[in-house]
Amino acid sequence: MYFGSSLSIGAVIMNSWVELFQRVLDGKFYEAEQKGEKYVIVRAGDLHRKVGGYPGSNHRMPICCHVLRKNMQRGDEVLWEPPSGVGASLTIRYLLPRNKRAGSLPLDSTNKINVIQSIKKDGSAKFEDVARKVMSAYFGVPLSKRMVLNIPKLFDMVSYDCKVVGDAKYFTMVRGVSIPPAKFPVIAEHVWLLEKTSAEHKFLVFGNDRRVPLEWLKRYGHLVKDVAFYFLDERNQKLERLN
Repeated sequence: MYFGSSLSIGAVIMNSWVELFQRVLDGKFYEAEQKGEKYVIVRAGDLHRKVGGYPGSNHRMPICCHVLRKNMQRGDEVLWEPPSGVGASLTIRYLLPRNKRAGSLPLDSTNKINVIQSIKKDGSAKFEDVARKVMSAYFGVPLSKRMVLNIPKLFDMVSYDCKVVGDAKYFTMVRGVSIPPAKFPVIAEHVWLLEKTSAEHKFLVFGNDRRVPLEWLKRYGHLVKDVAFYFLDERNQKLERLN
């Protein structure tokens, strides 16, 4: 999943998580229909666990419940819901087969507010954690810290099928003005390791000072084969492709 060179982190997170939940929900519908079932019961907590990120402080339950409710058609029934209407216990029975859906599922204003508040609460999280959530939304697949076959490195962000592999780096210029020479070999090492993987999408996402990756690319960018460089601007909520 690719976007323009610069985009709103909040918009990417909201729209991409909608797509993730919808994809898994569609899979449940398809499997049940193939078995000849007349209906399928879906609980929000179960759906979120399937997608990933739940339970946990950085869950996206408001989006999950939004997708479940937006998929309701004539004859479907809410079997259980929490007092607020949003929560892991939300359970809906969907009749099968499903009618074809038309168009996308935009978030309504209420859910936008819930999601934005959730994003703001994450501001104190470490850069790596924030980057993992943003890049998961960017590529449209949950990413987690794990090893890749035959590579002696624990990568910060890896998809379940290892088709997306990346790492997060939080660097700054020396005294705010000078190039950090000790960091350049670190970047080179990670580029080399990423290029040794068989992933379809390989990337490094940088935080704090975009001048560091830009200076590295200025000197060594012509040697990079297929590793994408990104800069994540937390303050302005922007994700930018650098190469």
